[in-house]
Amino acid sequence: MQNPALSLALLPLIIIAALQSPRSVRAAEITPGQLVEGLACRSDPTQTYTLYLPSRYTSTKRWPALLVFDPRGRSVHAAEIFQRAAEEYGWLILSSDNTRSDGPWEPNNRAMRAMWPELFERWSADPHRIYAAGFSGGAMAALALAEMTQQLAGIIGAGGRIPDGLKIAQTGYAHFGAAGLTDFNYSEMWKLDELLAKRGNTHRMEVFEGRHQWLPESLATLAVEWLELEAMRQGVRPLDTEFVGRLYSEEMAAARELESTDRGLEALWRYQTISRTFGALRDIRDVVHKVAKLESNRTVVREGKDRQHWDAWERRYSSRLAKGSSLIKDPESETSPRELLATFGINDLKKRVGKGGYEGIVSKRVLERIWTHTSFYLTRDLLAQKRYWDAMTTLSVAVEIRDDSSFAWYNLACAAARSGSRKRALEALEKAIDLGFRDLAHISGDEDLESLRKEPRYLELMEELSR
Repeated sequence: MQNPALSLALLPLIIIAALQSPRSVRAAEITPGQLVEGLACRSDPTQTYTLYLPSRYTSTKRWPALLVFDPRGRSVHAAEIFQRAAEEYGWLILSSDNTRSDGPWEPNNRAMRAMWPELFERWSADPHRIYAAGFSGGAMAALALAEMTQQLAGIIGAGGRIPDGLKIAQTGYAHFGAAGLTDFNYSEMWKLDELLAKRGNTHRMEVFEGRHQWLPESLATLAVEWLELEAMRQGVRPLDTEFVGRLYSEEMAAARELESTDRGLEALWRYQTISRTFGALRDIRDVVHKVAKLESNRTVVREGKDRQHWDAWERRYSSRLAKGSSLIKDPESETSPRELLATFGINDLKKRVGKGGYEGIVSKRVLERIWTHTSFYLTRDLLAQKRYWDAMTTLSVAVEIRDDSSFAWYNLACAAARSGSRKRALEALEKAIDLGFRDLAHISGDEDLESLRKEPRYLELMEELSR
């Protein structure tokens, strides 16, 4: 997403009106406890969303509400991640069909402006407990909404980063961040977490096994529970000692499990998180003792230094990514795939992956960043400029990193066909089909492949697909 420029000055006034005179109306056709797709916003019917009302919903009570922003507008998929927690803790979900990433900001601005009044004019949301969740560009949208309105109580952000041009000010919202261990935005999420900590925001960062993706449902539930605890700390939900005790026991059990399986550094991080989370809610002397013990453990200290070393190495590697990107962007460079592979250091990274340990994990993450740039961002820009040969070169690097992507192989076939390299195009197209790209109608109608129509191998492939 590009430079967010929200125009949301009227939103606080909507909240004030909601506090003074509830106007929530439950539509007769809406059944609580079920996902309802394609609901049009009253202020702008072009903007739609998937709604979830907890089964015990009634318009006579105000409920916590979660606005959900997926970077491709996959509202149902995104809502389902939070549905179980929303039912258990009594949250409304409004998941947008219209939010987007990697393009102009305006679609997101429009979606947020249309959805916000729905919370108070149509549904009975608690103005003190409005939250937003997002993945990738959707996480950036949630962050921008919080900063610009100063009205969100909390954010659940996965795989995002600080939006270009957005100033992170000291504000009161809580932030639950999450990233896959090999997410190309992993470092960016940690950078955001560190900045929010400096600004005084309540914050938490969790890492899960995975690439660039939404956080898993179990972690989404943990995020909702963490925000419930934050509501107690802020005094907008009554203290529930039984609830606090249950979550505390679960968190402590998870930390002890890490400790017992020789994952001391991760156990230390978990205990530190428990200390921050429960410090104002209950006695945590046993946690303080655990933190002090692990902080002085030599193995944990050594592992921490190793992580710091490779995290710093990853940050330094950004210069190689920038150099390779600049090289292929230069129309005068005439860069070959071999030269670009060497500039990015692909072979070196693959060797480091083979070494395992945290060095291997970091190297996988760097490869993910290069893959994302070569398979999408750089290719998109080169194709827009009709620089098909350079796009073919860039995609050749992408398939060298991940040779199991039918998407990358198909785009390579298109770029090669456009550049006049029919042999390379046919090889790439066959590979894409072998990997599952079998949309005959799309292939037959794709103008990028026009130069291949009379090639014998192309005709054979089309005949095979039509069977």
